[in-house]
Amino acid sequence: MLSILLLSATCWTAALRLGGLPASRPSPRARSPASREPTEAGALVALGGSLARVADERPPAPSWRQVGEAWVRLPATTTPWATLHFVGGAGLGVAPQICYASLLAGVCERAGVMVIATPYELATDHTRLARGVAKAFDACFLTCSLDGLAPPASAPVFRLGHSLGAKLLTIASCLSDRTEDALGLLALNNFGVAESAAFSAKIIAALQGGERGARTGEQVASVISLLQSISVATGNAVEFTPSPQELREMVQSSHTARNTMLWRFDADDLDCSDALLPAFPPAASVDVTVLRGSHLSPVAFTIAPTEIDPILGALLGAQGVQTLSLGDEAVIESIVESVVSWLWPRELKAPRVLAPAASEEAE
Repeated sequence: MLSILLLSATCWTAALRLGGLPASRPSPRARSPASREPTEAGALVALGGSLARVADERPPAPSWRQVGEAWVRLPATTTPWATLHFVGGAGLGVAPQICYASLLAGVCERAGVMVIATPYELATDHTRLARGVAKAFDACFLTCSLDGLAPPASAPVFRLGHSLGAKLLTIASCLSDRTEDALGLLALNNFGVAESAAFSAKIIAALQGGERGARTGEQVASVISLLQSISVATGNAVEFTPSPQELREMVQSSHTARNTMLWRFDADDLDCSDALLPAFPPAASVDVTVLRGSHLSPVAFTIAPTEIDPILGALLGAQGVQTLSLGDEAVIESIVESVVSWLWPRELKAPRVLAPAASEEAE
């Protein structure tokens, strides 16, 4: 049933773009200026919208506080010595305090850093999105500084992004007029529109799980590919900006981060790190780490079908399905350990890996 909901959203998006249906009045959350959404993003837009509603309606965990447009998490037992700016993946990045709660809790507590996670809504203009998350971070950091919560202005600022979030932080780093301390890219996604169907399908398949989920994912990918062909034939095709090649050129000419880490997962067929690596300037300090897992390994959350849609909740409830879950906590533990090692000052002994963070983070 989840596949029906997301497929319907995908087809609805296509109909709007092809002129087959009248556009509805946008919600306040969707009123920021944006280019036309591609049909390939329809399922992710639906998922992002559902997660945004969950984030609005569900009380935040006590460890998270909203500051402006960002979400802030402070270590419980120490004063933060540095700041981590986090940006999540397409669709998932709209609610990082939910979708990445386990990852960010582990990193925050074990590394002793302040986490600022900046949400964003999916759009095809990735340069605009990158400027938006950078602006939201700066505003949040300033407020936290004035409130006495943030580390000193001279303290390190690390940037960590997952999937599309990694691309957005790469763009923001290239556009910045200051040299970034460190840039971390988890499962970088630099695909164009044509390849994005695979990502939509993977999220849907992972949410459903098992063979049924795999079949649903294949069906979603097929439908999206068909809609893409129709878009091209009718002259309505769009592309992400910057394109994959434009991002490589941007990195080649403007990358200035003092050190960059790229994490790849051994079962990830959506990672674009290999294609971006040659673009880094010869003098750049770039490391690559390979971890066990897949493209969605940094993500973990549980939501009730009723939080997505009451009708969906009733239908799935009749089949005994009470929750929809995504993520593997054991795999996230290994990611946390690697990220903490990257964050921790190299001249100091790495912190001891502690027990997983409190269960309140497993949203």
